[in-house]
Amino acid sequence: MKSLIIICILSLFSCEKAKENTVTISKETVRNKKYPGDSLLSESAKAIDNHWLGNYNLNIDYGKLDNVSEMSIDYDIEISSDKCTFSGMGYKTYFTDLCKIEENGKQLILKYEKAIDGDGFSDHSNLTTLGTILYKEGKYYLKSPIVADKKWNYNSELVLTKKD
Repeated sequence: MKSLIIICILSLFSCEKAKENTVTISKETVRNKKYPGDSLLSESAKAIDNHWLGNYNLNIDYGKLDNVSEMSIDYDIEISSDKCTFSGMGYKTYFTDLCKIEENGKQLILKYEKAIDGDGFSDHSNLTTLGTILYKEGKYYLKSPIVADKKWNYNSELVLTKKD
């Protein structure tokens, strides 16, 4: 009987400790929280030029799927002084990935860090590079293995709309 009481007390103590270590984080908290060791810049990069900071958007309209449904995907890239996210929403696409960046001349390389939101079907964890933003003749372009042009060609240079 004494052993049973000791086991019950230990079980209660273990359950209380497990509750203390369980943390629920909302989607918004995960997006804005900075974790130790997280950095916008990769270790090989120094500081990036300010002209890269801002929000980039790209909408690809693939036409009609049928008489009712459209096939289009919106892509957004947010680059600020403390985070970089790449997201997509639309036809068979729903993801938000955290990325690290490397500046290389007139291009910015977006490296996959981790998924922070999504449906699980747009898993990019097997990629090291989500895409490259190019700056040419005053315009920004995206070249990415996960973004296809209207003819379903990947890694094409697509014009981005930039909002500061």
